[in-house]
Amino acid sequence: MGDFDNDGDVDGKDLAVLAADFGRTDCDLIVAALQARWTGFIETLETGPVEAALDFFVENQRPYLQELFTVFSDRLVGIYGRDITFMNISGDKAVFSVVATTESLGSFHTQVVFVLEDGEWRLWDLR
Repeated sequence: MGDFDNDGDVDGKDLAVLAADFGRTDCDLIVAALQARWTGFIETLETGPVEAALDFFVENQRPYLQELFTVFSDRLVGIYGRDITFMNISGDKAVFSVVATTESLGSFHTQVVFVLEDGEWRLWDLR
């Protein structure tokens, strides 16, 4: 039950297939799952260690982000809001908006992009 892509397991790919089958690009299950991933990332970034926060990202982004998170982790905490707003989903990519706040720029909207990697939704980009 729940194996909508018929690959023998129930994972993030099944949510994308379910949404596509019903012609929905705003599937509540996907949105809720990715909101939980985002919240987990923010909480992990706040409490450390950096390596644990990197686990939320796709494998090929981790080397670039490790230095960024290590050097700027104290400044990254609190910049991104906890709530993300669904924008769109296409295939294995889901885009959300989040409010970010910095002292120099004030509040602004930025994008959070998730992609499916090995059956699991992972952060791909913070724009």
